[in-house]
Amino acid sequence: MKKIELDDVAISNIKVMSALGLSVASIASMLRDNLHIQISERTLWTLKKHNKKVREAFISGTARAEYDVGRALFEKASQGDLGAIRYFEATRLGRSEKLVQEVHHKGLPEQADSNVMIYIPHNNRDPLPPGYEAISESDLPVQKG
Repeated sequence: MKKIELDDVAISNIKVMSALGLSVASIASMLRDNLHIQISERTLWTLKKHNKKVREAFISGTARAEYDVGRALFEKASQGDLGAIRYFEATRLGRSEKLVQEVHHKGLPEQADSNVMIYIPHNNRDPLPPGYEAISESDLPVQKG
C-alpha cells in the first residue's frame, strides 16, 4: 500500500475545514474531491493520530474557530445582548439557570393545593431564593403503613 504524504496545501485545507467544524470523514471527502488526494477516512484518522503536522492542523483549525466564535460571543455579551450573556455565562463561566423540579412520590399522600419544589443550587454557591426555606430529612412526613 502506498504511503500518503500531505503537502502544505492539504494541511492548510485541513486547518480551514477543521475550523469550520467538518468531521474527519467530511475532510477526507473534501480532500478527495477538491485536491484529488486518494485518502480514506480511516487513513486520515491514522494520520491525525500519528502525524504531527496533520494533528497540529486539526488542533490549530479548531482553536482558531473557538477563538473567533468566543471573541464574537464576548463582544455581543459586552454590548448587553442578554442571550449572549446567558450563553457566555453557561458555557464559558460554568454558571447556569437554577434547576427547579417538581417531585411526585407515590408513597406520600397527595395534597390538592400543595406543590413540592426542590431547589438545587449550582455547586452549592447560590443561596435559596427569597420565600423558600431549607428543610431537613426529619421534617419530611413519614408514611405509616
